[in-house]
Amino acid sequence: INRRDSTRRWMKLRGHVTAYITPDAIASMIGKQSAIAATTLLTRLGVKPVAGPPQLRFQLFDRPVVEHAISEWKRDPSIEKRPSRDAEDFLYAGDVARRLKTIDTMVPALIQAGLLRADTTGKATIIARVDFDAFQSEYAMSNEFMDAFGVGHAKGVTKALAVHGVTPVAADRLPRALFRRKEVERVVRGMRR
Repeated sequence: INRRDSTRRWMKLRGHVTAYITPDAIASMIGKQSAIAATTLLTRLGVKPVAGPPQLRFQLFDRPVVEHAISEWKRDPSIEKRPSRDAEDFLYAGDVARRLKTIDTMVPALIQAGLLRADTTGKATIIARVDFDAFQSEYAMSNEFMDAFGVGHAKGVTKALAVHGVTPVAADRLPRALFRRKEVERVVRGMRR
């Protein structure tokens, strides 16, 4: 059994075919003959393997991160000189929903409304951590402020904010209430006085 076959068999056994990618597959993706050329390019792009020797005989990379880095590289080859990127620099849409403590359909709605930047690589939607942090500094979900308003449900926050003249952002396009963080914090500070 050659190395490529054992790699494929290992990935299929563990159900990680869509989540991870090997240097051989990356090489064919970028039109190179050798896995070393692919690994060298990924190193220059700042993408690090998620697993490799000594646990495995080969390296595994996070597929969405690799696809995103390669698509950026194809658009702008000068990015090889940029600072390192790691798999931790990106979040999947499901991770963003969990961090926001909201339903999964909220994240695609935020992306569609133009409120959250994201990239699609294959079947995965990934959000750069810097874009997520920028989103969180600008916007707030009503569920974040339930304790501050003394209510047990996010709808209570929405009603309390409406009394203070604060309306949700893009209410017609989002399944849950989203507000500008500064406006909500202004109301909360006013309530504490």
